[in-house]
Amino acid sequence: MIRSETHSDAGFSLLEALVALAILAISITGIIGVLGASFGNVERSAARLRAIIAARSLLDRVGLDIPNAVQSKEGVLPDGSRWTLSIRPYEDEPSIATEPGLYQVSVLVFPPPGKTSAVALTTLRPITEPR
Repeated sequence: MIRSETHSDAGFSLLEALVALAILAISITGIIGVLGASFGNVERSAARLRAIIAARSLLDRVGLDIPNAVQSKEGVLPDGSRWTLSIRPYEDEPSIATEPGLYQVSVLVFPPPGKTSAVALTTLRPITEPR
């Protein structure tokens, strides 16, 4: 015995299809939002990595093309990031007169606004006599 479809059953199938489409649309909207946030995080991470690499590069230049002497410098990188570098005598503990002194070298890199927070790196370098 085959049951024949009544008029009300035909409308019920259409309603089920519309509800399924609505659920699918809401799910896709949520997934797109998560993907957008992920891409934003990737961009911020990449900007922070570029700032760290730039700061490290500036530290590495001290004693090469940046003199290892007390000073403050600043500049702008090609991507628009601003940087400052300061070299000053290191004074953490009282030093013994026979020890060579140390310089504290600090670099701050400020990425373009909205990209990520500033990066600060600090290291110590021995005081060397200019050649």
